[in-house]
Amino acid sequence: MVDSDPRDSSQENSDDSISRVHYCPECKKPLRRIEGKMGPFWGCTGFPKCHATLNDLDGKPSTEINQHFRCPLCTRRMVKADADRGKYWFCSGYSKGCKVTLRDDNGRPETAFRCPDCGNVLIKRQGKNGEFWGCKSYPDCTTSFNDLQEPP
Repeated sequence: MVDSDPRDSSQENSDDSISRVHYCPECKKPLRRIEGKMGPFWGCTGFPKCHATLNDLDGKPSTEINQHFRCPLCTRRMVKADADRGKYWFCSGYSKGCKVTLRDDNGRPETAFRCPDCGNVLIKRQGKNGEFWGCKSYPDCTTSFNDLQEPP
């Protein structure tokens, strides 16, 4: 009987099974992913001494902004509404005049784009012929695009 070698190439370690630790750029302590009111972000485990935070981009800390959590009109951060008010997101500039609200899509704001005609938001809608992208200000603006499994 032959014992298997633990270094055998048939036993591969996948990157998914090993969690990578990300370190704070300021104090070098580990970062942790936090589900915040304005979407996920990475915060330093040295809090409250270290206040460093990074944006979450595809599950990794980044200085770049995740566009899924940005208002499609004014680019301010989207905020998740209280659970007792339903599942939706609103623009953090709501009090400053940006009245964008988007449905919750599995913990993220639904995908929305800017209407080329009126500048309002295009949202995915269900029609008698299937899904399509339509302007949120309908019937004032009747702009629409076919949904071909890609953005309008």
